[in-house]
Amino acid sequence: MLAYLKIKIVSLAAESRLIRSAEREWKKTKRHPRNRNKNAEEIFFGLKDHRKGIVRDEARWAQIAYGFLRGLRYDQVERPKRKPVNRKRVAELAVKYYRDTDRLRNDTPQEIYNLVLKWLDAD
Repeated sequence: MLAYLKIKIVSLAAESRLIRSAEREWKKTKRHPRNRNKNAEEIFFGLKDHRKGIVRDEARWAQIAYGFLRGLRYDQVERPKRKPVNRKRVAELAVKYYRDTDRLRNDTPQEIYNLVLKWLDAD
């Protein structure tokens, strides 16, 4: 299952690149007087907000969960600490993808959830 989490991380990175490319196109449309589109600015900023908000946060949380599942310390995964981590989402991702990690194989999902929360507090 760890491979699936890695694929999720790579997919989120690709999604970010695609959105950035679309932003560039809409930015050109917004600036060109011939191609003026009333909604171009709204679409541009909507894409930008989606990339910088939802996609970036989900990628960050997936990376943190991946680090936990690989057995890294939190300070090895993210340093310096930025804005607060969505602890619940990181724990949910770890619980969803922990099954093929040897060190956590015998733990229940609730134990994994608690281990993630403790791991995040250990920094």
